[in-house]
Amino acid sequence: MHDQGRRRVGLVTVQGKGRINNVRLDCPKLIRFHELTEDEVFCTEEAAQAGVTYENTSTVEPLVLLRYFGPKSIRTPPKWVRTEKQDLVMNRCQNL
Repeated sequence: MHDQGRRRVGLVTVQGKGRINNVRLDCPKLIRFHELTEDEVFCTEEAAQAGVTYENTSTVEPLVLLRYFGPKSIRTPPKWVRTEKQDLVMNRCQNL
């Protein structure tokens, strides 16, 4: 999925694993003391304007992200462009 937003945004992975512009995302099942996780990402305004690509790398579950914005950071909803691979994965997950 490709997002051509205009504003900076924070993201938290709440289910699944994948990538955002080749940065690895993974929702931890268990976090031990002093372990680093790969579940939070901050997308800068420059990166958002250039376009961000989300990729689900799991074959068994969807990639679910919680997006949070600062006050007055978004005026219009972002335009999503769905890809063929995303449709294929979503159909597989719905048929489980």
